[in-house]
Amino acid sequence: MHIADAQIHLWTNNLAPQRHRKAPLSIEGALREMGAAGVQTAVVHPPNWDPNSNAYAVQAALAHPSRFATLGWFPLDETRSEDSVERLMAMPGMKGMRVPFQWGCLFYRSISTSSAHCHPLPAHAPFD
Repeated sequence: MHIADAQIHLWTNNLAPQRHRKAPLSIEGALREMGAAGVQTAVVHPPNWDPNSNAYAVQAALAHPSRFATLGWFPLDETRSEDSVERLMAMPGMKGMRVPFQWGCLFYRSISTSSAHCHPLPAHAPFD
């Protein structure tokens, strides 16, 4: 039986919130943990506490394309642009976008005129 983990975080800094493990989870560490648990594939949800997490998820997908896919994110502030969705979705291994629930209305406004494409959009409602 194929087992897929639908949500893992990979990150490289020490800024994880209290509800997460403190030590970063590397690509190699995730592969070890997946192997120990009998998990064949995983969907990486790059955490927003690591600004380089999208790039790190792309590294994972490039190095292990049969093991990792990604639901990425981009800032919903003045740094976003009309092509933010297309640039994100062009990254290797990117399968969709992950947007925290409290950003929902901003996200809709930010892409409503910039994308004629349909991309998976899971919502995330934080626990705290």
